Amino acid sequence: MNAMRLPGVRFEAITMPVIKTAAKFPGETIPGIRFVVADRQAYRPVRTALLLIDTIKRRQPDRFAWGPSIDRLTGSDKVRRAIDDGQLAPLLEAWDRDAAEFARLREPFLLYR
Repeated sequence: MNAMRLPGVRFEAITMPVIKTAAKFPGETIPGIRFVVADRQAYRPVRTALLLIDTIKRRQPDRFAWGPSIDRLTGSDKVRRAIDDGQLAPLLEAWDRDAAEFARLREPFLLYR
């Protein structure tokens, strides 16, 4: 993930103990990824998380499975379908265009600059 040079964040490989009463991996020590936010103004948490999911799915397709809540969390099935179809980049580009258009349209209404 660090090779992607995502804005405002870097990643560290970690291991973490799981409490014995946890539903998954109880009492085990498991690998994880720590997100270290270096620039909170540049960091794009949703984009970063989706790119991480996409990377994990591509690298471990036999071990990857969607949970039941991804569509609810993202508001539709668009993200899941884009990742499944290898089309996350076009979706993120469309979101960037929409955000830029919104920023342009709201400009006249900003009270403080």
